[in-house]
Amino acid sequence: MCDPEMPTTSENVTCDMLNTILARLDVFEQALQRAQLAYLSIEQAASLTGLSTKHIRRAVKKGELACSNVGGEKRPTYRIPRDAIEGWMRANRVRQAPTKSERDALVDRYFGKRPKRQEAAC
Repeated sequence: MCDPEMPTTSENVTCDMLNTILARLDVFEQALQRAQLAYLSIEQAASLTGLSTKHIRRAVKKGELACSNVGGEKRPTYRIPRDAIEGWMRANRVRQAPTKSERDALVDRYFGKRPKRQEAAC
């Protein structure tokens, strides 16, 4: 932090601005720590993942996505831990498809060599 007892006014203004910025950074850092530990609603989870609320709710009801019901039995209010969402997304990650040459090599390996295609004569 700056010492507010600096001799010139321009240095005082700079010092005040720096103190304000540091205080705001502390507030953002605390909010970020709270957000990382937070439980999310269905809507917040959908926003975080870019999926629809229906998709998230279906995963919760199927038991694929761990959550807590903080509401009642007739009117559930689900809260999903952030780490459960990240784990669920990791578990459902799709591998990259093989390239055309890799696919052709696999076809040749398991089904034998294919005859070369004849070019159509005009």
